[in-house]
Amino acid sequence: MNKVSKKSAPATNQKVINLQKIYVRDISLEVPNAPHIFGKEWRPKVDAHINISSREIGEGVYESSLKVDITAKNNSKIAFIVEITQCGSFLIKNLTTEEISRTLGITCPNTLFPYARETLDNLLLKGGMPPMHLAQINFNALYDNRKNSEQQAGANQKEQELKKKLVIESPPEGRLN
Repeated sequence: MNKVSKKSAPATNQKVINLQKIYVRDISLEVPNAPHIFGKEWRPKVDAHINISSREIGEGVYESSLKVDITAKNNSKIAFIVEITQCGSFLIKNLTTEEISRTLGITCPNTLFPYARETLDNLLLKGGMPPMHLAQINFNALYDNRKNSEQQAGANQKEQELKKKLVIESPPEGRLN
């Protein structure tokens, strides 16, 4: 008869954050002015946008997406346009709603970012372009800034609703109850 000690039994309420899969959901490279762009001096003006999103795809399983959109112009002509959506599925259990939000807003993008950066470099090289090294992003600061903005917007909305309520509930001019 096997006995399981309490020490070896798994804790049922242990916090879990496990990466299950990393994949590219969408990828695109356009070099509209090839081959004429290749012989020019390379001094690009780069416009880069990075967006993060997430969604629950199963019980305790979340897909986190890191979308990178980059347009580079050289001598006012488009050198390249890159779109990459780097994704990962993460098992997340026994976390509070706030902890899940922070995990999806910070931990998951931090995990995906190096993969997106490598994909970008490889894609550009295969497209005949010089590699582009994206600088590290502080997802913690971005998350905190977004939360602060949301809280400020919520406070402003509540203040506006209160002002509307005060206006609606004010007695008509000249009448006091």
